[in-house]
Amino acid sequence: MTSDRARLWTRSYILGLASTVAMAMVFFLLLTVLAPYTAERFGGSTAGGGFASSSFLLGTVLARLVCGKYLDFVGRRPALLISTALQIGCCLGYLGADSYGLLITLRVLHGFMFGVGNTALVAGILGAVPEARRAEGTGFFSAAIPLGTALGPLLGAELLRLGAFTQMFWLCAGLALVALLLALPVRLAESPPTPQMRAGLRRFRVADFIDRATVPIGLVMTLLGLAYAAILSFANSYALDQGFAESMTTFFVVYAAAVLVARLSIGRIQDLYPDNLVVIPAIVCFAAGLAVFAALPNTTGVILTAILVGLGYGAIMPAMQIIAINRSPLERLSQVTSTFFLLLEIGNGLGPLLLGFLIPELGFRGMYVALAVLAVLTISLYWLVHGRSLGRAPKQ
Repeated sequence: MTSDRARLWTRSYILGLASTVAMAMVFFLLLTVLAPYTAERFGGSTAGGGFASSSFLLGTVLARLVCGKYLDFVGRRPALLISTALQIGCCLGYLGADSYGLLITLRVLHGFMFGVGNTALVAGILGAVPEARRAEGTGFFSAAIPLGTALGPLLGAELLRLGAFTQMFWLCAGLALVALLLALPVRLAESPPTPQMRAGLRRFRVADFIDRATVPIGLVMTLLGLAYAAILSFANSYALDQGFAESMTTFFVVYAAAVLVARLSIGRIQDLYPDNLVVIPAIVCFAAGLAVFAALPNTTGVILTAILVGLGYGAIMPAMQIIAINRSPLERLSQVTSTFFLLLEIGNGLGPLLLGFLIPELGFRGMYVALAVLAVLTISLYWLVHGRSLGRAPKQ
């Protein structure tokens, strides 16, 4: 047991975790402030500012597709270092972006580089985790994101309050540099391309970019990601509409803490017990959080929602990721990682657009009730694609 623990908490694992935190801080800091920055810098509509913020996702989705086929030809370590260095350049480029079009171009490029670096780092780190502790290793590594979720927006909100946009971009460049320095000593598990992969290098088939075994689990995450987008995109608007906006700072702090608790504990549970005993209660917890948000538009409801959504969605992410990893050969880990996050990000990206049409019809509270129902229905889809055939016997 001691040797297993030593193999999990290696120097590369710890430094990779810290590098991910730094990259996530940049991502969530800019996500928080780019919309108001765009409105102040270039004028225009709220929708235009929102697109400047979310256009990052276009680059990330493209990166996931490209990485599914080409990452292992480039090598995970070179891809990580080159893409992280270019993220520094993107952050500095925002300082000189003197037009809306240039800003959007930088956002898409930045998103692409983030997607490449994140895919390479996750695949390389998790590929080196001992199989017996893979769920635990995935859970701990996933804890980097909620740290970025908490720290990035906190810094962004303060810089926004001060109007310190120049300092904000320099800070993001500094954080990207920290991510690069932390990544330099990291050793990543590589997966040299097989002869079949080399033979198909110039071929363009869906199977070359997408891991088919990951698609069913990924589609479950698409639906859950769509529901989660309602928290990311509309929670503040709902709070303003219902008169409890002052409670939303508490919401994100409690939410980040709940996600951290879930991700630091869920891996060990999943290593010992069937997948169903992790995933199904987590989805129920997430759905309950959405329902509470609709039923209790006040401070008490905010805190309960933050706990339930944080614990539920915080557990779902690493649990489903490890299921996806276990469904495919280890040499396809790059494709598995890119496919999983691609389908998740499609849900996160389409969510605000689709839900924007739903809100005028149902209102905020009706929307959250509908999404709670959707989350419960995803249990049926999960059962069809995985739960009914696997996850029953305890893992050895």
